[in-house]
Amino acid sequence: MKHRARGFALFTALILLGVLALVGVLALRVSGLELDMSTNQVLHIESFESSDSPRLLTVPALEAHIFSRGWPRTVDPDSEITDGEFDYDPLISWIKAGWYTVEPDKGGRPRQWYLGNEECGGAASCILKQDALQTDARYERSVTLSGQDSSNPIRVHSDMAVFKVRTDLAPGAGAAMVAGYEGTGKAAAASGGNIFFLISSRGLDSTPTAGKSEAATRTSAMYRHVIRN
Repeated sequence: MKHRARGFALFTALILLGVLALVGVLALRVSGLELDMSTNQVLHIESFESSDSPRLLTVPALEAHIFSRGWPRTVDPDSEITDGEFDYDPLISWIKAGWYTVEPDKGGRPRQWYLGNEECGGAASCILKQDALQTDARYERSVTLSGQDSSNPIRVHSDMAVFKVRTDLAPGAGAAMVAGYEGTGKAAAASGGNIFFLISSRGLDSTPTAGKSEAATRTSAMYRHVIRN
């Protein structure tokens, strides 16, 4: 009977070891899934911020661009607008730092966003297709947060498209107020109309981290510019 009892104890111990090993494997798999989920969440947040933040920064640059009817000389060396006349100093700083670039048109000069869209091939209007939007500006910057390892900064990258949707009259405004604003150098009466733009941004998280792939997020918003000059 003693020999049989010893055999039963060994058998029971092996079963318990097998159960513990199975629990350990399952725990490792669950931990791995949780790590993957956390990584994906970080990728989503970083790519969203890479998309949303530069898009918000582009709005005041577009506002100053429309008001000035062009770009400052830091952006366009052939421009008649000096840096001091351009009413948005941060853009000039970003350009000089190499963080922000305005894409050129077919003639090689920075695109004049308020004049129209190259996606339309010169037509006054066209059907907007999200996947056909051209990149009008890029924002690229490496950011190191407080307490973060400076050798592995977060790389912010955003490709932005500025699409002129339409120009509308403001309530009570005459047609002549807005008609002149379709061309360069023509003014409109104060608050005579509105110009609507779609600003779309594709943010990319390209931070080099072991076991982490790239993630992209696109955000878009309509922007209304009130004609003031």
